[in-house]
Amino acid sequence: MRPPRVDHPDAWHHVFNRGVNRQSIFVDDHDRRTFLDDLDCAVVQTGIEVHAYCLMANHYHLLVRSLIGDLSTAMKTLSERYTLHYNRRHDRDGPLFRGRFGSVHVNEPGHSDIVAHYIHANPFGDGRIRSGYEWSSFDALAGTARVPRWLSTGYITSDHRRPVHAPSLEDIVRLVVDEFGEAHSPVSAMPRSSIAVRLILTLGRDQAGASIDDLRDVVGLPSKQSTSVALHRARQAIESDPELLETAERLAHRLGAPQSMQ
Repeated sequence: MRPPRVDHPDAWHHVFNRGVNRQSIFVDDHDRRTFLDDLDCAVVQTGIEVHAYCLMANHYHLLVRSLIGDLSTAMKTLSERYTLHYNRRHDRDGPLFRGRFGSVHVNEPGHSDIVAHYIHANPFGDGRIRSGYEWSSFDALAGTARVPRWLSTGYITSDHRRPVHAPSLEDIVRLVVDEFGEAHSPVSAMPRSSIAVRLILTLGRDQAGASIDDLRDVVGLPSKQSTSVALHRARQAIESDPELLETAERLAHRLGAPQSMQ
């Protein structure tokens, strides 16, 4: 019997999978872009964050946070969507991946930096990282390539440390409260569905790297689980509203944080 995966709200994971019989899972750049588009859908729909990634010929690596403790659903969504798209394009049938995805629970302080380094060094085979590999997150985190909107940039950088000049959660609360004229009202008293709370949750997480516990304290939610769910719903609301997405991008720019790609 397979042991159950270790997963819970706010858990970090190194996720990987490869093609059945070690066959290629990407024939060309069109396939790679499709995979990343399907990853975007998994981020929006299933409550995960992607902090680093690398696509190789017959396998992939991801460093993810599981916001609501449902990593399996997220990876099933990604695998099924991409397999369907790949099989249709290449006129094939049957499974593309060798089986269920592999994952390692990242639970030691600083271990996420080690995993990010491993992921970014994967294309080179000597443990070193170089710029210029198009299908990893390294250049985006280094600021030399555009940042996909689904890539979280507030925690891991190209040197695998928190950005020295990253905005604080307090900076984000102050900016959002001033923007929406809510200075007279504490954030914890605002409706959870308000634009201000949604922006504080998403910008706080993505740009300041705030923990679920810190976000819970600011918005006044009772638990990590409820805060993770609120963050997931806030992201869905922002992604589905072009005007709100534009507001989030504008505020991120004012904070001096990396902007995402439309």
